[in-house]
Amino acid sequence: MKKLFGLLLAIFIVIVGAILIIYRGKSTVKAYKDMSTVIEKAAEKPEPTQLREIKTWKGQGIKKTETFTITTDQWSIAWGTGPLQNDSPGILQIYVYKEGGNMVDVAANVMGKNNDYSIMRRQGRYWLEINSSQLWSVGVYEIF
Repeated sequence: MKKLFGLLLAIFIVIVGAILIIYRGKSTVKAYKDMSTVIEKAAEKPEPTQLREIKTWKGQGIKKTETFTITTDQWSIAWGTGPLQNDSPGILQIYVYKEGGNMVDVAANVMGKNNDYSIMRRQGRYWLEINSSQLWSVGVYEIF
């Protein structure tokens, strides 16, 4: 458990550092590219705990993702978000749904520049509803 906590702490530190760099006056296109790098770094696989990328998305506004399958008992939803250049801070909300349409969790409900992750604990088929008024990048990773 200590190793998992250490891994998650390292992911958090990498994401925080990247977000601070990303939103210091960079263009929207550059911000999207940098957000992709944040997600890629979060997916690096230190031993003995490993992460396997299931899917990543990036955008602005509202998105309902395709259904994805989780085969491990624990998995993670990681995100980074921040306002568009010269915009006021907005929100990011990530809702988790089972394939049948029942909402099972709220993975994120934040305002302004933010990045973090949520650990989920159940195998199955899921989809996300991402609601945001600013730039965002979201990744789903199996933990094993």
